[in-house]
Amino acid sequence: MCKKNHVDRALYIAQRNGLKAQGLFAKGVPDWYSPYLKYREQLARVKAVFEVLTSKSPYYAGKPIKIN
Repeated sequence: MCKKNHVDRALYIAQRNGLKAQGLFAKGVPDWYSPYLKYREQLARVKAVFEVLTSKSPYYAGKPIKIN
């Protein structure tokens, strides 16, 4: 469960990697904070597309967990 923009990006990356995924949206942020987040989200979407196109491996801080 995350904010809509995080869920959208995660579902895009999952779909491009052949995974079936679902997400839940959390409540939004106050309007006064929105301009910063919109700018940040635009950059994050470009980064997500770049990572998919270059097949960048994800970084994990722990041991891999097998998903069935």
